[in-house]
Amino acid sequence: MADKHELYTVLTATQRAKLRASIQGKARTHGECRVVPDAVHAGAGRRCIYKQTRVPGVPSERNLKVYMHKFMAMENMGRAPVGDEEGSHLCGNPACVRLEHLVLESGDVNKTRDCCRMFLGVHPLYICPHDPVCIRPVSVAAAAAAAASPVVLVSVDLTDDDDDFE
Repeated sequence: MADKHELYTVLTATQRAKLRASIQGKARTHGECRVVPDAVHAGAGRRCIYKQTRVPGVPSERNLKVYMHKFMAMENMGRAPVGDEEGSHLCGNPACVRLEHLVLESGDVNKTRDCCRMFLGVHPLYICPHDPVCIRPVSVAAAAAAAASPVVLVSVDLTDDDDDFE
């Protein structure tokens, strides 16, 4: 069969629909995400163990498996990955397979989303620089804490309207 980048183009529409339904059937609601049980994220500096599934309609002896999140990112984007593109979680939840939370983007951009995973919704002045923007569901406790903390904005005029230094 094809390599991982060609997989999306060689699957029939029926196979893609069955695979999407299979993945969605295995996922459970967790906040705004749809997570796959047993998908493990080992933490900073450690490897993620993303969940794989077999492609329906392909004999099991061919052992064709796909990463669930990457397939769902392909479905969301309507295309196969290009170059070094990866399945990227906009929500920051490595177990999430919700279609709207996944995109294809370069590995470098995907890694920069770690800052958003740490600060978005936690630090009141942090703004996500990505396009599309990261999704960071904020807990009720975090939202209350952010609303209660005073934020002081200071405006400084750096233009030299005075001619004091002639």
